Amino acid sequence: MSRTPRNTARQTEKFMMMAGLGPKQVLENMFNTKAALSKKTTTTVQYRGTLNSRSEFDAFWTLMESKEKSCTQLLEGFLYKLFQVMENRMKIPPGFTLGSVLNSIQFLTLFFKYNSSSKRLKDLSSRILDTLAKLDSKSAMAEEKDKITQAMKILNLHIDLQSGAEGPDTMLRWFTNYCATQGTPEEFSKMRYFVSLATFDPSEKTSGAQVFLFAYLKNHSNNPVYLKAIMENTIKRTRGIPQIMKMNPKVAESSLLSYLQMLSSILIYGADIKAEQIIGAIQTLYQFYFWPRPIGDIVKDLLFRMERECLIPGQVMRDCLREEAFCARSKSSLGALGQKGALIYHMVDATCPSSSTFCHVMRIRDGDEKGTGSRLKTGEFSSAEQTLIMLNTINFDISISRKDLDFLVQVGRKDISKLYNECQQVLHTLETQRSEGMTPEESQAFRTEHFQAVVAKWVPLAEQRDPGDEPISSDLKGIDLNQLHDHGFPLSMPHTMHRSIKVDLKYALLSPEERKLAMEGKILPPEPTMYEPLVTQIKKLMYGVTAENKLTLRLVLTGGDRLMHSFLCAYLRILQAEAALAENIIFKFYVVPTGLNYLACYIARHDSWYNRHIYTPFWSDRFLLPWVYIDPYEAPPSEKESNTMSQFFQGLIDNYIHVGRQTLNVRIWRCNVYDQLPQWDHKADKRDAKRSAKRIAASDVSHAVKEEPSQVFPFFQRLEIGYGAELAKYCESEELKMRHMVKELTKKSNLTTQEAKELARLRGDLRPENDEVRRKRLADKFARERYQTPELMIRFVKVGLDGKPVQVLCDQFMSFSHIKLSNVPVHNDRDTFPPNPEDPWLEMYAKSAPSYSTRKNILNAEPAQHVSRVEIISRGNDTFSVLADGQLFPSVRGPKSTGYKSIVIEKFTNANDEQMSFPVQTFFPIKL
Repeated sequence: MSRTPRNTARQTEKFMMMAGLGPKQVLENMFNTKAALSKKTTTTVQYRGTLNSRSEFDAFWTLMESKEKSCTQLLEGFLYKLFQVMENRMKIPPGFTLGSVLNSIQFLTLFFKYNSSSKRLKDLSSRILDTLAKLDSKSAMAEEKDKITQAMKILNLHIDLQSGAEGPDTMLRWFTNYCATQGTPEEFSKMRYFVSLATFDPSEKTSGAQVFLFAYLKNHSNNPVYLKAIMENTIKRTRGIPQIMKMNPKVAESSLLSYLQMLSSILIYGADIKAEQIIGAIQTLYQFYFWPRPIGDIVKDLLFRMERECLIPGQVMRDCLREEAFCARSKSSLGALGQKGALIYHMVDATCPSSSTFCHVMRIRDGDEKGTGSRLKTGEFSSAEQTLIMLNTINFDISISRKDLDFLVQVGRKDISKLYNECQQVLHTLETQRSEGMTPEESQAFRTEHFQAVVAKWVPLAEQRDPGDEPISSDLKGIDLNQLHDHGFPLSMPHTMHRSIKVDLKYALLSPEERKLAMEGKILPPEPTMYEPLVTQIKKLMYGVTAENKLTLRLVLTGGDRLMHSFLCAYLRILQAEAALAENIIFKFYVVPTGLNYLACYIARHDSWYNRHIYTPFWSDRFLLPWVYIDPYEAPPSEKESNTMSQFFQGLIDNYIHVGRQTLNVRIWRCNVYDQLPQWDHKADKRDAKRSAKRIAASDVSHAVKEEPSQVFPFFQRLEIGYGAELAKYCESEELKMRHMVKELTKKSNLTTQEAKELARLRGDLRPENDEVRRKRLADKFARERYQTPELMIRFVKVGLDGKPVQVLCDQFMSFSHIKLSNVPVHNDRDTFPPNPEDPWLEMYAKSAPSYSTRKNILNAEPAQHVSRVEIISRGNDTFSVLADGQLFPSVRGPKSTGYKSIVIEKFTNANDEQMSFPVQTFFPIKL
């Protein structure tokens, strides 16, 4: 049936039913396995579980939010389908998994309004639990038993809470405990050793119960009753960690990190946390003070923040607002407290359908914010913000009457600034005396005395205000003062404004003059298309930025490996070509894997909080049902109002930005490539052969290739030569041929039936959502060919575990099946020791071609090496391609595309000859 985009605000339940978008109709379409099996096209599987357009997706979920009856029907429908699957009456259709069904049940349960007294809902829940109890251990559903049990537990606890059968304590106790559960004993046993599981397999995707539970707890932390229960349960569980340590240290460490993360989040988001609760947490955490890294360091930081909060109530939130003042902010005043919105920029791969999908789901707008106000200087608070912070600070110790508030709003802006600074001076004095042993009681007495003096000045300042000084009331027009007073002048984190910078992943290679600058370390080629829009956007945010007041720029990298490489090039160009701009910016990068991203797989393996709150929801295909298919030819809908789903996913990113305080410094490497055969210094080989075979000084390492390169490519994940690079080249060549055929067929005025079918097939294959299927088919075809590189000579610097050179080795000319230099581990690497991205060396694996495998040489004897520099040169006129972080160089331009004759891989260093790194934020520290 043909469907046209409709205005979501005017949808009615009856009209949705007529359009086939009622909950029962959507469920039947998703689970119609007969239709799925009858259509053998790949696109049937691609679209399974999705709606036809963004407009339909918006309309459907708007209906679920506005109609309790429809939401109840959808929840009952999912439970019924789950029951049928468990009874083997039906199978999950291809295209989505049982995890997607369980995620949808939990999402509807915790964040939507449904009829908890529905008899059918309770009956289905009971039947599912009875079926679970009868499941045979050999049943196909036995592996999913724990996940189904957890989902049903969440549903039943929430139903009991809604119906009044139970208070929130039971539910919150279970939620708090389950939030810190890292996995099953089998999963812990598998993850115990770094070598056996250095990173996750991106094809293995899990359900995400914990992500819903933490989001639910965070959303309710402003409720004093809920907050008290969450704090008490978290502290109680933390006390039991030493006992767990005796039985399973890895479980204890992971659980403790999760509890610390929850306490850290509560300090920020908890609206009414009591001093007694903080003192209880401090007493519990002291036992972990001297634990080894990373536990001890995190506990010390958390204890420091808690002690300050105890001595100066509300200081953690004020510190967070202070940090936000140094981050990019919007022009306009937003939010209930009139705060400037925090600007978060997403670097988005415009060619990735999943990235476009999440941009729509999260309501991320393109380009700059459209604020009408003035932009504040970096580190500066507006007069309204100063007033609100001052009121919040004083109200902890002195009850501010409504009459006092009326006088304060008549005070001029200049006097408000003086009063604010006076309050800050009081807090600064307390900070100084805290180190001298001041008690909370002494602190309260000191604050009360000085804040009373501040409040006493409000009346005379209001009565004697200079007529030329505008009263602060003009800046507080959008705020309900009665409500503000009644709620106790609370503070909250600024409203977050998500903006996208969508770019393709093309590069502009540099001219010979610019290459010379690259050799001098001034500018790094190639220039990605995202460079100009990114620099333009950064320059708009530099108002008031100085060496003392640096701008903290938070960028979310939304995409896969190729986007990461493109951004790496842009980042390094900014550091070198815009050095004056970059020296006053603190860069913080956040990785959100909407595409295949091996760095995200590595982080998720070692940071369980990142795994469940970022990696799982954003990388999983169709995390919730029904999902949305982004048609590249469909015009985006004009309405982009926020809804429950967009708030949920935005909340995940916001929490990552506010609480992800650890930094993973990924080492950056450079690959110098040569179009023409460079001069090889054979004397260097002879000098190396004369040196000690055990250890050499770094200053003694000589270079065989010393000429200026044709281009320079940075990378920080891996570089491949041989099979991987040639496969990428083959796929690009075939896709280029397919596009050329489409172009030629489109030009014809009269197509035969066979030509029309071929044109339709080619257009379908080239659609973005079919990229993965198309490239898998091409990879299977390419695998039949036994590819090997031309004859290459490899010269490399072998290093020890301290990163210092041990030997310089040079092998004879020979062909290879593939050569890999890894900085980030990949799940299917079985031939090398897993690399650590923070180590100053690469893990090299060189597999010789079958015809050369019996020769006596270094790399046949030891194909795996720790290296800090590699020089490769081909024999004669042969060339080869390079695959750097998933990006092919040189890219395929036509049938006569060539490659390089030599490359040099070495550390990418700054002006001080120190290796540079790429700072990625994580929740937990990753220290191997």
